[in-house]
Amino acid sequence: MHATINETKVSPLPINAREALLPLIDQAAMDEWCRDLEPEDIQDVLRKIPTETHQSMGLIYRSIEASDLGMARRAAHRLKGMAATLGAARLAHEAKALELDCQNLNEFSTRLGMLERTLADTLVALAPTV
Repeated sequence: MHATINETKVSPLPINAREALLPLIDQAAMDEWCRDLEPEDIQDVLRKIPTETHQSMGLIYRSIEASDLGMARRAAHRLKGMAATLGAARLAHEAKALELDCQNLNEFSTRLGMLERTLADTLVALAPTV
């Protein structure tokens, strides 16, 4: 068994052209990590994703409140790594951009909305069908 993304509509909010070219979910990457797992293990991983991503986002919000750019970057790095491993290409790209491109907390905060929308769309797409 391999996991497939849901065919659910995602938010119609515009994203910039570069991100629009990235798939929300890279099915080949998803198939790669699912290859050696049992179906129930795949479902278990998918069920844990919302909690894991919300922890990373919570750390990002706390970092901004604490005016700690380094901690915000580390939280974005954590989110990027998880997203890349799962095959959530667009989310991984946006988290990487926050981690590496933002030079201050104001810029980080400004770009956070796009990450939040992509995370919401990704969670819908990855929702296990159990």
